[in-house]
Amino acid sequence: MTSIFTKSIFLMSMLMHISSFAYLNPKSIIKKGTKIIYDVSYNGMQYSLDITIQEVENKFSFEWNTSKPLNKNGIINIQKNATQNASTLFNFFTEDKAELVDQTSILISNKMFQNWQKNSSMEIYLDNEKNKKSIFGNGYDHTQNFQYKNDNSNEFNCRTVSDIDGYSITYLNDAEFPIIVEMHLDWSIKLRRIIN
Repeated sequence: MTSIFTKSIFLMSMLMHISSFAYLNPKSIIKKGTKIIYDVSYNGMQYSLDITIQEVENKFSFEWNTSKPLNKNGIINIQKNATQNASTLFNFFTEDKAELVDQTSILISNKMFQNWQKNSSMEIYLDNEKNKKSIFGNGYDHTQNFQYKNDNSNEFNCRTVSDIDGYSITYLNDAEFPIIVEMHLDWSIKLRRIIN
């Protein structure tokens, strides 16, 4: 009798633990007006990067701003062809408006997504101006927590790829919204919170 009671309590606690995590569908929360907040570590500085989605249909467009000590802002428009076929990540934001026709930012392209889903490796440019590129592969699936509606137990299904130098890119494992949730290069960025 004690054994059955103990097993029942164990099963109930496991179910409560599993149900406490909310696996969210990106399509249900990422839309026009959604704010995505990242923590950034760059050159010894710590700051936040706030992205506000402006468009997700014909192109991927967002406004961005950084907190102190940078205090910069701008707009990035990524053309549809770039969201499909780019092999370059645009990572160094400047103040003003950027029109990306062969680069993508904050999300990986469909070309990258498809390659990495097949466990293939792919050479991508990390910095177009400096001609810096690397081969990423060795992907693995996992979940990653973030804050949504004042709840830190929300999770996205993610995939991480890496290169031989230890750089890594983690993105939503969702073909419609392969948004980067964490990246470690010469600097790092990590999704903290989503607001809509």
